[in-house]
Amino acid sequence: MELSDSQSPFEFTPEQVQVLRHSAGEPLHIAVKENNKVYLVVEQGVIPSLDEDYIRRGLAQGAESIARGDVKEWNVEEIKAAGRILLAERQQQT
Repeated sequence: MELSDSQSPFEFTPEQVQVLRHSAGEPLHIAVKENNKVYLVVEQGVIPSLDEDYIRRGLAQGAESIARGDVKEWNVEEIKAAGRILLAERQQQT
């Protein structure tokens, strides 16, 4: 797996290349615990489709939360304030 004219200093390890080969061309969801983000790895030139299983799992988790009563009323001002705090934290990290 050699790329010509690659501008990225990042290279996959042999183990990661094996995972890519076994993905059958499907996008890979890579979770990074350090920043609590999930990255999507797709082959260049391939338009990824939404992973239906990933969406179903998220919907199932939401339904389970509702069934447990883990819900509260929406408060737009609280949501906006939390978003401002999150944005400020992210800006400080960069």
